[in-house]
Amino acid sequence: MPGIAGIYTKSSDFSPEATLDEMLLAMTHRPDCIRRQVVRPDEGLSAGVISLGVFDQPEGQLCSSEEPFTVFLDGEFYPSDRPEEQGMEGLVRAVRKDDLEGLARLRGDFASACLDSRRRRLSLISGKFGLKPLYYALIPGGLVFASELKALLKVPGIRRDSNRRALADLYHFGFVLGDKTHFPDIHLLPPASVLSFDLETGAYELAPYWRLESLFISSGTATGEGAMADVSAAFMEAVNRRWNPSEPIGISLSGGLDSRLILAALGERARGMPSLHPRAAGVPGSDPDGEDGAGRRYRAHLSAAAGR
Repeated sequence: MPGIAGIYTKSSDFSPEATLDEMLLAMTHRPDCIRRQVVRPDEGLSAGVISLGVFDQPEGQLCSSEEPFTVFLDGEFYPSDRPEEQGMEGLVRAVRKDDLEGLARLRGDFASACLDSRRRRLSLISGKFGLKPLYYALIPGGLVFASELKALLKVPGIRRDSNRRALADLYHFGFVLGDKTHFPDIHLLPPASVLSFDLETGAYELAPYWRLESLFISSGTATGEGAMADVSAAFMEAVNRRWNPSEPIGISLSGGLDSRLILAALGERARGMPSLHPRAAGVPGSDPDGEDGAGRRYRAHLSAAAGR
């Protein structure tokens, strides 16, 4: 998977550049992955980003290096008409101003690392739901981070001992709770959180910028019809936010209901779409170009709905 990785250290016990190469190599799962690295020996920082190169994503959306900020991004931002919610610029603006509410206004699925050279601070930022994992570990005189656990195991000094508390969670609940990982030195950055690391003193602070409970209303304050109207409005807003008329669209069927809802929300905008190719995952013969009648029926159903 794509991701980010980096090392900040004042120690001379190992080479940060060589270690970063090993970390990024551990995260490179395909030969066509795109890699970008930024090495700042004078600041003690070596970091990089891995991209699959599948989408036409401008390089500046993955890694931005404009003094005094250097930003590494794993993920994406969703389009918004509001300047304060717009991508990399909105992220940098919020970090620069220590604006937690500004971070909460960002729309996207991301994990990011931001170096502020002027204030000598490295910030790790997770998305609201933590869908893009970011792991970190404190090392003597510094901090290391990566999107994958195994990348951090390339850092000298990181213990490979089993974290018994994490194992207890796994056996009891079926998954690991909180910020624990299977290794005692490595932690998972919680969702909707900022870890601020002072490059001079080594002090750090972990703070949430948004809370999941803010999505829920108080018990007894909504009717059934009102709640359904709110869900419908939120769904329409989500579809409208992701709609881009300049990009082709495809609908993947795994039963049909979710795809038909998206198609209905698009309304007239879906009419005549040339790239409407429905498929049903796990349903034999659902390939629209196959010989089986099921595939043709799926295609005919949605194509008719789209006005083709």
